[in-house]
Amino acid sequence: NSLRGVDGVRFNFSGLANWAAPAATNFTKISTGSPATAASGAEFEYQVCFKCHTSYDPAASTPTTTVIRTVAWGGVTNYYSTGTARFINGSATVTGTTTAWTAAMVGMYIQKNVDSPAYRITAATALSITLASAYTQATDASAGPYTITREQTDLAQEFNPANASGHPVAVGLNSYGAASIAPKALTPGQMKAPWNTNLGTQTMMCSDCHNTDAASPAAQGPHGSAANFMLRGPNTLWPLTTGPIGFSVATYNTTFCANCHIWPAGNHVPHDTHSSKSATCYNCHILVPHGGKLARLIGDGNSLTFPARYAYQNNKANMLITGFNKAASPSAYSSNNCQSSCQHGTTGLPDW
Repeated sequence: NSLRGVDGVRFNFSGLANWAAPAATNFTKISTGSPATAASGAEFEYQVCFKCHTSYDPAASTPTTTVIRTVAWGGVTNYYSTGTARFINGSATVTGTTTAWTAAMVGMYIQKNVDSPAYRITAATALSITLASAYTQATDASAGPYTITREQTDLAQEFNPANASGHPVAVGLNSYGAASIAPKALTPGQMKAPWNTNLGTQTMMCSDCHNTDAASPAAQGPHGSAANFMLRGPNTLWPLTTGPIGFSVATYNTTFCANCHIWPAGNHVPHDTHSSKSATCYNCHILVPHGGKLARLIGDGNSLTFPARYAYQNNKANMLITGFNKAASPSAYSSNNCQSSCQHGTTGLPDW
């Protein structure tokens, strides 16, 4: 009954390819009618969330007509890239030429190119932008291209069932596309209750991961929290930035992932192998674990098309994996399944 009479948007993902950006035809507005009835509103929670957290645009004359936002959420398309900008190593100031920047850009992110870190904007005038932290790349000899984005994500693209990996929000993992090679779902021994049953067919809600951190009778729902990313407990630490360096069972059990996923002995070969190494979750896995172009939510720090926002601190250098090939089972992994910037020399593996 919490969705009773609430309108939404239906995600028609048929025909989408792996990591394909949705088009206007992939969305259909769900009207509540007048008067609203339980049967006329959204059926699934994600259909309510998708109204704002995708590139769907509700500005339409009829309930069945939709358009893609002309200015989509940042990271999906550029918000602003007029004029040129000059970045200086060690400086938190970016200067521009014919840019017409405004204070409305505060809180957004500026990026020199798709392969460089994105920096949060704390102040902006027509020809000058102040960064939250000093620029750490080489100084530009002269002003050049740049982009400013809102650095938010398109959930429809992330939860597209044609992706190679993802969490089962729109459909169960057995219904994911051909890009997600078998086995798609994990095993019961890798999941905590209630997620250790109906694997491959079960789905989840957005509020299984996101919620307020306040106890009842305080306001409930995914739009206010003292926890980063509005994560739902008992563990809300993601990414792992505190505690012992190195990936171990004890370290893992403090992370957000441990709320649902367990680490059974002998069933996580890559994790066991990297125990006590100077690595952490975000060196291999994407920072926004909704869905990805590579299997098992693995990132690609060397790809020009891999979004910087999926790397820790918007810096692709923190993503050590540059290619990944999914094994037939969790216990069948070897160094040949990974290409990385640390020590794995395998080449020619699928990349982003």
